[in-house]
Amino acid sequence: CFAAASNYTVKLWDTETQQCVTTFQFDAKNVEDQQLGCIWAGEFLVSLSLAGVLSYLDPATGSPSRVLRGHAKSIEAMEVRNKKIYTASFDGRKTVWDADSGDAEWISGGNQKIMDMRVTGDN
Repeated sequence: CFAAASNYTVKLWDTETQQCVTTFQFDAKNVEDQQLGCIWAGEFLVSLSLAGVLSYLDPATGSPSRVLRGHAKSIEAMEVRNKKIYTASFDGRKTVWDADSGDAEWISGGNQKIMDMRVTGDN
């Protein structure tokens, strides 16, 4: 049994003993880091945050084995440069994607609607 909570945790429970066996504690930088829900996916417990981050939690280690970031709103602009894909969503979040691995990193966020973007320099 498992539970996601607004206190930035996911807990794994033993249903027979009714005891918590593992607590996954997430960095609490803002309200978007709250955990909304989780589901088993093979051997991992996958947790979803309010920001839309998927964390693959490993019960054996008590820590995330992979974290997937992306957009929670529609993508409005995109630029490809040097095996990197830069995207911007309706809510102003800008993300850079590694074209080989598919991993993404948020480079900024905001409350501005973005309709176009241009990447400059040797990024």
